[in-house]
Amino acid sequence: VLARSNTSIAEEMLHLRVVHSLLAAMGNSDHCNSQRQASLTLEYFVQMFPVVEEHVRRSMGEELYQLFLSNAEDLY
Repeated sequence: VLARSNTSIAEEMLHLRVVHSLLAAMGNSDHCNSQRQASLTLEYFVQMFPVVEEHVRRSMGEELYQLFLSNAEDLY
C-alpha cells in the first residue's frame, strides 16, 4: 500500500532490498495473508521497475514467473 501511494517510497524500499523479503514471504505457508500481500506487492514492483522484473524472473524461473504474471493474487 505504501509503495503504490508514493514512487519515492517504492524506490527507497528497493534500496532496502525488499524484493528478497517479499519472495521469502511468498513462501511462508504459515501465513497465507502475508503471502498474498507479498505477492501483490511484488507484482507492483515488477510492473514498475524493469530491474526487479529481471531479478524476479531469474529467481522464480520462467514457468513459475509466467504463473505469477497471470495471477499474482492467487500465486502464494
